[in-house]
Amino acid sequence: MHVELASLALVIAVSPASVIPAILMLHTPRPLAAGWAFAAGWTLSLTLATGLFVRISGQMSGAGGPPPHWIRTATVALAVLLIIAGLVTWMRRGRSTRAPVWLRALDSVTPLRAMTAAPVLVSLNPKVLSACAAAGFSVGATAQTSPTQWGDVTGFVLLASATVILPVLSYAIWRERMNGPLHRLKVALERHNAAILAVILFAVGLMLLLQAA
Repeated sequence: MHVELASLALVIAVSPASVIPAILMLHTPRPLAAGWAFAAGWTLSLTLATGLFVRISGQMSGAGGPPPHWIRTATVALAVLLIIAGLVTWMRRGRSTRAPVWLRALDSVTPLRAMTAAPVLVSLNPKVLSACAAAGFSVGATAQTSPTQWGDVTGFVLLASATVILPVLSYAIWRERMNGPLHRLKVALERHNAAILAVILFAVGLMLLLQAA
């Protein structure tokens, strides 16, 4: 997997829309069922979204042809948006130490609702969709064969979903021991997620801008 794809995956992995809901699922009446349901829905949603953009990129470039010129323009535009988002997120850090109301409301969902909540969170989060779009266009422009493309998409999705899958897996293995650490992690992410996300958004945006230059 390319460095560009790994960087874009990190944008999703540290997003509050992925980490905090995954942890909240482990505080529901059926924590493992809700956690695995959300992880499955999240992973599938990222795969479908990224695969859609790979397909769009392939159709625009034509079979076996060079990548279209508009991909460079789109990459520059996305890089600028990520840099601006990073700066805005950094300037707004510290204004709130709590997760949004719609995220805090997830702590009482059922497994079915947990699975259906994942595609909603993916589709409504501009940073997640932008990262999937950039990854899809990158894969479509660089990978020449379908197996290679899907291998890159799989690696991207697994890394992007790591912060959703690992808490659930850790809870399944060390249930009693993970209650305290997961709660502290949730509090820390709610308190510092803006600063962490701002740095990664700015860094990824700058990297994309340099690559497109």
